Amino acid sequence: MLVFEKVQVSSSKILKKAEEDATIWFEVNFPKEDTPLAPTSGHVTAAPWMAPHPDFLKCNIGVSWLSDQTNCGAAWILRDTRGNVLMHSRRSYSFVQSQEEAELLATFWAVDCLKTMRFTKIIFQSSFKRAHERLQSYNPALRSTPHIAQDIITKLQQMQAWSLDYVVPLRNVSAMKISESVTSDHRYQSYISKGSTSWLQHYLATKAQALLPPSS
Repeated sequence: MLVFEKVQVSSSKILKKAEEDATIWFEVNFPKEDTPLAPTSGHVTAAPWMAPHPDFLKCNIGVSWLSDQTNCGAAWILRDTRGNVLMHSRRSYSFVQSQEEAELLATFWAVDCLKTMRFTKIIFQSSFKRAHERLQSYNPALRSTPHIAQDIITKLQQMQAWSLDYVVPLRNVSAMKISESVTSDHRYQSYISKGSTSWLQHYLATKAQALLPPSS
């Protein structure tokens, strides 16, 4: 975990499409997600999504990159300590050459958005092994270091407090599903939206039901 802290078409069709894509509903996703937990230093966690410390917000990041497609999908979801969805976003990138590049782009998108919107204490979580390793070994003196990695670190260091964690994909499903809508459903319209939506309601309800113990 990286941690840093310091003191200091027509208009009607477009609108309809934006409203359809606008948010995500998490209330039914993983019923045990509401227990507050302070940030920890582990690299990988197998526990369900855990709420951040009350002073922090948590941002889960997803990406979908397919080598045979020109577009890559990126998404992030911002939640508070009660699991309420405050904001979420999706965007597409073109001509992405590798999984690592896709992961770094998605990470930068999340960090840059939240920094621009003046959020100051954020726990960023993703299932990005390549980006996580790249940022863990970040060294600006190395010529092999991608410029985007430096941009991510620079943006993070402008926040009051942050952590950048890896979690297993099962604990990052919702963000990943939004990003996959770009590559699977060809939803290329980028947006940032407040709150949540219901376009993944059926999927999330099914996943939540699958986690329940069988009835006796």
